[in-house]
Amino acid sequence: MKKVAIFGASGYLGKNLVRAMTQRGVPVVAFVRDKESFEQQFDSVETRKVCFDSCKPSNIELTDCYAVISALGITKQRDGLSYEDVDYKVNALILHEAEKFGVQKFMYVSVFKGETFKDVSLCKAKEHFVTELTRSTIPSLVIRPTGFYSDMLDFLKMAQNGKVHLFGGGKQKLNPISGNDLSIEMLRLLKNDSLFELKQSINIGGPRTLSHFEIANLAFLALDKPTVVKIHPDWLRKMILLLGRVFIPQNIFGPYEFFFTAMGEDMNTNEYGIESLYTFFRNHAQTLSKQN
Repeated sequence: MKKVAIFGASGYLGKNLVRAMTQRGVPVVAFVRDKESFEQQFDSVETRKVCFDSCKPSNIELTDCYAVISALGITKQRDGLSYEDVDYKVNALILHEAEKFGVQKFMYVSVFKGETFKDVSLCKAKEHFVTELTRSTIPSLVIRPTGFYSDMLDFLKMAQNGKVHLFGGGKQKLNPISGNDLSIEMLRLLKNDSLFELKQSINIGGPRTLSHFEIANLAFLALDKPTVVKIHPDWLRKMILLLGRVFIPQNIFGPYEFFFTAMGEDMNTNEYGIESLYTFFRNHAQTLSKQN
């Protein structure tokens, strides 16, 4: 039986994809850099080591795969690699290999509103690849999640420290999604051939739309603490972006550039999934309490 190749399988979404697909009997091949570490968590999953040397992936064997899902990307720029090196160049090389091996479908995970955040280095690199993907002869689908529950841990950590900092009134809307809910929806979409033929982009959010203030309140509730929120004027957020781009090296400022850009926008879209952000916070609150 032909398999689904998953790149970025050792990341947050990648692990959820592997878990969701194997639980539903979908044969997968996980491509990872650290094969030994990954197999300690997924000992029954077929794993192939892929090496990235000067942004040239090797050992990509796709003969037995009918589809590729790439959740490959970096949040923090390390090892001398930039967003352009990984989010664009490495994904472009994977796409080239997929074309060579006759892969029938290519699904790529970008970000919600990535095509509008043209000044954000992370989004610019991802959208560079999206442009190349849409030009490919392989039927493709771009997934644009609003944000992961794991990203919301910043709210929980601030709440644990006693105060959550927000901008512009905290009224901006967001419906983040759990890795498991997103993986289940991606598996459903993988079966829809017409979407791939049309080279669609699909916006996906979680089951509940909240304001930033409401997310902060959930974080405090999960910690059994009173809500303490500091509202900063939006001009301060814009000033941080401006000064950061000028004075802070991109390899350091990159994640903050995306964070401060997204904090000024409504990041809500179509609602999917069933898993609760409060339950996610509650589970991680117990971990934070033990650490302290």
